[in-house]
This record gives sequence, C-alpha cells and structure tokens, in this order.
Amino acid sequence: MEKQTIAIVGCGWLGIPLAKRLLNSGHTVFATTRNTNHQSELIDLGAQVTATADDVVFESCDAVVILLPFKRDIDSPWAYHEQVVSIVENAAKAEVNQLIWTGSTSIYPKSSGVYEEDTVFEPENERARVLLAIERDIKHHFPQNGVALRVGGLVGQGRDSSRTLNSNVPIARPLDSIALVHQDDVVQLIVSLLNSSDKFQIYNVTSGETLIRKAYYCAAAKRLGLPAPYFEMQDPKDVIVRKICARKCHQPDWNIHHFMDLL
Repeated sequence: MEKQTIAIVGCGWLGIPLAKRLLNSGHTVFATTRNTNHQSELIDLGAQVTATADDVVFESCDAVVILLPFKRDIDSPWAYHEQVVSIVENAAKAEVNQLIWTGSTSIYPKSSGVYEEDTVFEPENERARVLLAIERDIKHHFPQNGVALRVGGLVGQGRDSSRTLNSNVPIARPLDSIALVHQDDVVQLIVSLLNSSDKFQIYNVTSGETLIRKAYYCAAAKRLGLPAPYFEMQDPKDVIVRKICARKCHQPDWNIHHFMDLL
C-alpha cells in the first residue's frame, strides 16, 4: 500500500493499535481523542493528535477511519448519528479518497437466523435504526469508496471476560449465540481495506464462528483460572441463535486469523 495520510477519529482501545500499525508502515496519522493518556501515547508513537475531529484538516487526508463508540448511556441515539454524519459530510466536502466506519452487528434483529451483509431486515430498535441510517449516509457521500463494518463483540487486550466472571451475577441467556472478534483482526482488516475499495461495501466482522454464551464463558473461566461461572435458567424454547456470516472479510490475502483462542 502506498504511503497515505490517514485520520483516525475516536482513537482509543481499537484506534491506538491501528495507529501504531500505520505509523510503523510509514503512513502519516492524525488521531483524535479526548483522553489525555491516549493523547500522550499517540504523540510518543508519532501521530499528530487533536481532541476532536473539528481540528482535523480533512483536506490533507487520503482516508478517514471513524472509530467513535456508540455508548449505551448516550442521551439520544440520534446524537451519535449527528456526530458521525457530520464527520462523513466534512470528509466528503474535503474530497477524502476513502472513509471507513465501524458500526455493530447489533444492527441485526435479535432473532434466530442467518445474517449476511445483503440480508433484508427491519431494525428492531432505535439504535439499530441509527446504525442503518449512518450506513445509508456513508453510501450516499462515498458511493465508490465508503466502507461500513458491522463489528461483533470486541475481545483482546484488557477485555478477557474476567470482569463478567468476577461479578458474582448470574450470566443471562446462556444458550444464546454470541458474535465476537479479536481486536487484532479488526485492525488487520482495516489496514487491508485502506485504499482497496472500488465501491461502497458492508462487511460483517466476526471471528467466523458461532459461539454459545455458556461455552464461551466456561472456557474463559478455565483459561483464566477462575471458578466455573453460574448462569440464569433459560427456556430452551426461548433460545436465539444468530449466525452472522463473515465470509467477505475472511479473504486469504487479508490475513484474518479468526483468533479462536476464544474457546
């Protein structure tokens, strides 16, 4: 990949290792974060750092990667939509070559079934409607080089399930499936996608495996040397198994490794 100038908006747990990869490969990185500890780390890595996207000169960027988290405690889900779409519009006005945004597999209905990127579905709640609206806005502004990633639950450094296992609270819905993906895989996918898209694309980003919550947490407890977890009772008739197909992002030359140390 030729050397580029890349803006990472929302540079935290996922953005810092992405910035490090890009900087080590000789790219120029603008990073935004309000966290002062993250700011110091990014500056030490060689990134140019600002607190918000308002201070980023998008005209000098080849690509923009939006990693802003969709927080559960946000006052209104549509405030997140406004925040993301404002960045998308500014990047489009600056004629940025490519835009990548990390959304979520929570866009899909909470019902059993197989979900691919082109599956037609009706959003079940306001958060899902917001995610779908952002995808449509990105497609409108970046029809040739926009990318929306529907990312599963993130695991990796600092996210090893110990908090849940140590909470002494029964784990709910143990028979349901969960879709997970490792931090390293998401970073690798974004690096692989930069400068490689020729049309708007949506990718399901998961490990490629359908995991059952009970099996995952039992294996995690064993791996961490913790007592076996306990679970709420669940009616077998009320089990939700969603298979979120991620074949598109597991292309051999993209080096997505599944990282199935999850089990």
